[in-house]
Amino acid sequence: MRFKRSYPLFGVALSLLLLGANINPGWSQSRRQPPTSNEKKNKRPAETKPGEQGQEPLPKDIEPAKPQDIEKVSISTQIVNVDAVVYHKKSGQIVTDLKKGNFALFADGTEQTITNFSTPEAPITVAMVVEYSKWSEMFGMAGSRGYEPGTYEVIRPTAMFLSQFIKPPDDYVSVVAFDIRPTPLTDFTNDPGRLQQVVTLLLRNTPAFR
Repeated sequence: MRFKRSYPLFGVALSLLLLGANINPGWSQSRRQPPTSNEKKNKRPAETKPGEQGQEPLPKDIEPAKPQDIEKVSISTQIVNVDAVVYHKKSGQIVTDLKKGNFALFADGTEQTITNFSTPEAPITVAMVVEYSKWSEMFGMAGSRGYEPGTYEVIRPTAMFLSQFIKPPDDYVSVVAFDIRPTPLTDFTNDPGRLQQVVTLLLRNTPAFR
């Protein structure tokens, strides 16, 4: 017994199946269409200013700060201190006993009024180097015409400086004597007793080299 195959019926069924895949409305509408050239994929939220929708309004007495206002710094003062040291150009010595009338201050070409004037004393720390040699002894004796030891020409100003200019507790001095080599006589000190010992040591000795 033989069976005949029905090819036209199979062809019709296949055609309907393929046709159904192309016209299925579920597939054609589920996929998202790509954006056009004039449409952005992600849109940034619009910026809002204070007082607009989405932000609380600022109080009436507070205004938004401006950049130029933040950078401004204002400083006012009544007195400006100006320190000065006056010395003689030829001798290099410091000039003292000056008064307010000896000074004039200018700012941008305009003379300013000097309201206060004073000569304060500042602490000093100094190393005093003394030439204690045969040369100083000879020159000192010649300067006094032989009436006193030549070393007095060196020791006298040394003693005056140590006793009158070094004032404890803020001032300090170190004394170094030299002939062919330096010899420290005292480290930094402001003890009047120790400074007197330095002067006594110079008086009791005689320079040995030149």
